[in-house]
Amino acid sequence: MNGPREEARLAVRRAGQRLTEDAAALMAASGEAAEIGLQTRAEELRRAILVT
Repeated sequence: MNGPREEARLAVRRAGQRLTEDAAALMAASGEAAEIGLQTRAEELRRAILVT
């Protein structure tokens, strides 16, 4: 079973992967949608980092 630190590391990895995977689609969206989507993914990554 993974400990809390490993879980936190996995959360950071997953958030980074989602940001990377969604970046192209978000950039193809309208300006406002792209901005909101990127902000949301970046905030998710920031929160995951703060937990580690």
